[in-house]
Amino acid sequence: MSVVLYLLLSGDMLPLGLTLAAIGVVVARWRALIGSLIVWGGLVGVLVSAVPLHPSVYLALLVAGVAWRRGRHAGARLRRGTAAAFVALLAAVLTLHLLGQSRAEIAPSRFKTVVVLGDSISAGLGASLEGAWPQLLATRLQMPVSNLAHAGARLADGIAQARAIPEAPVIVLLELGGNDLLGGTDRARFGSDLRSLLAAVAARDRTVLMFELPLFPLQNSYGRAQRQICREYGVQLVPRFVLAGAVTLEGHTTDGLHLSPAGNAWLAAEVAKYL
Repeated sequence: MSVVLYLLLSGDMLPLGLTLAAIGVVVARWRALIGSLIVWGGLVGVLVSAVPLHPSVYLALLVAGVAWRRGRHAGARLRRGTAAAFVALLAAVLTLHLLGQSRAEIAPSRFKTVVVLGDSISAGLGASLEGAWPQLLATRLQMPVSNLAHAGARLADGIAQARAIPEAPVIVLLELGGNDLLGGTDRARFGSDLRSLLAAVAARDRTVLMFELPLFPLQNSYGRAQRQICREYGVQLVPRFVLAGAVTLEGHTTDGLHLSPAGNAWLAAEVAKYL
């Protein structure tokens, strides 16, 4: 179950679904029914991945899938053409997705400290402060990490946390927004609160990174809002699979959400790769 949940929340269901669909096109040359089942199973995986691509991308995939299916009953030339066009579109969408996962990299040497704004995942609920991932990150980076997170925080609460950021060149890591999604915050309020938070955090002498939020199926619009607003404020995103892996992989949580010692250690190691 944890693997399936990871695939959903991390967005990795999209590349898996695209790959399955391409395999299905090939299989359909010899086994039409099996190939079709693989193709449509793959496309369902793509649709539930909640990767925040433009809706037109998902529509194009469905249209291409239908065209491929109908083309199988046409002449050989049209059949090959629709299959080639479909596979080309699958490859293009995969490339688009991978480009969106490009790694943010920061040179920490010019900064005096790292500041973490977050919720219970960063606050270390149920664990000692020394065992929370921001403190483990400090050990890895050999530089101070100030953990301002507190349990239950939402995007709007991050503004209050931001007031404690020191007036010095700092790296700010934002681990917020999960409670907004779990609490049913509507899309407009989510965008408004995120914009207010980034306006409070972004400054000339700060480099800001934010964890891209793991999303459940049909939450694409929240992901698009996060990506768009972060681009507006020059905030780099730590890819969605990082936080998804922290809360879904085996042994990483104590209750399905809050991090265990293994989860804290894993997340600290992953975040260190971006610094």
